[in-house]
Amino acid sequence: MQNYIKNNVYYIHMVILRYKFYRIETLKLQNALELKKIILKDKDRNDKFEKNWD
Repeated sequence: MQNYIKNNVYYIHMVILRYKFYRIETLKLQNALELKKIILKDKDRNDKFEKNWD
């Protein structure tokens, strides 16, 4: 019985850790996508700016 409880606690702990990890990863992904959008907007702006300089 003791072993069974130990295994369950360990399993639950792993599930929680994995959930946290996935949440962090998805947040990172969303942030990366947002950053990419911002960078692309910036790049467009810079391209227009450089064209105006010529």
